[in-house]
Amino acid sequence: MSKEAMKLALEALEEINKLSIGENAICLPAEIDAAMDALREALADERYEKLLWDERDGIDPSTDYPETYDQGGTA
Repeated sequence: MSKEAMKLALEALEEINKLSIGENAICLPAEIDAAMDALREALADERYEKLLWDERDGIDPSTDYPETYDQGGTA
């Protein structure tokens, strides 16, 4: 997911979350708060762009790869 898409999703969830405030509030699932927190965390993470690139390239970012790794996917 691109950063722009993440920002749009976060904005939409924040608007939906406003429905849970006030006199006519509705009860929203806790997953909305968790999703907003996850989006905020990913947007604040400086490593996000690299992780996103790795996922698109088919590389598992949770594995260790050589220090000489370049964005071509080879050591």
